[in-house]
Amino acid sequence: MAVFDFFTGFSLKVECNRPFSGSIVPLEYYNKDKRVSSIMIELNRSLYMNEATGDRTCRYDCIKEIIERFLYKMADCF
Repeated sequence: MAVFDFFTGFSLKVECNRPFSGSIVPLEYYNKDKRVSSIMIELNRSLYMNEATGDRTCRYDCIKEIIERFLYKMADCF
């Protein structure tokens, strides 16, 4: 899968439908328009913040850039 390959290319661990499953689609399109598809990306907060203090970690900018690259890549597909 292209999404898995993209994120594992940055040495990130990727799982499908674990610990959560599904995604959010506006009801006006859900099961009504075959052109509509969705993906939900869940990030472990410990990748970018100290959960005890709420401060950004040293990896914050790196994770932000990876997500931005992914979004631009997806936008180019459509």
